[in-house]
Amino acid sequence: TVATPAGDQRLTDKADHLSLAVPSSWVSEALASSSMSRQLTAVATANPKVKGIMALDIATLLHAQELGVFAVGVDSVQSVFSYSVASPGTTALSQVPPTGFTTSLKSAGDHNVSSKPVQLAVGPAEQVSAQTTFEGTTLSELFDYFVQPGRLVFMVLTAHSTQLPTSTFGQIEATLAGS
Repeated sequence: TVATPAGDQRLTDKADHLSLAVPSSWVSEALASSSMSRQLTAVATANPKVKGIMALDIATLLHAQELGVFAVGVDSVQSVFSYSVASPGTTALSQVPPTGFTTSLKSAGDHNVSSKPVQLAVGPAEQVSAQTTFEGTTLSELFDYFVQPGRLVFMVLTAHSTQLPTSTFGQIEATLAGS
């Protein structure tokens, strides 16, 4: 098992059998598919600093088939969440090349788009990073994706920043564990 660092809280994504830790100061939400947009809009309304990243998170999570964990650092203006989509027949990461994501992000106007393979406690993954302008705000996004039987699982960090939040993401990645 992976230890939860002192001062962190562990969040569990039961649908995808994983957990991760984020700072205890972050606001976490147990998302329900039927009310996800309303839940995250309420968090943004209560914490106006995170409105921009919350809008992007909602747009991303609309594509999710299984919602996982969600937490937002109001002071750091960063959020992390997990979700998955069905991918019948997918058994290996090599079946889902990162070019599908990077090409789509570049076509959407994102910049500084890149990808690299990473090794997580749950197995091999691809990490994709990009910067975008969403509703007039510059945002950075990092996401790892990996294969669970018949599913693609995503762990995403969004930040209101022109710099990729690699340090925060690395700390969260180090706490990722299968459950």
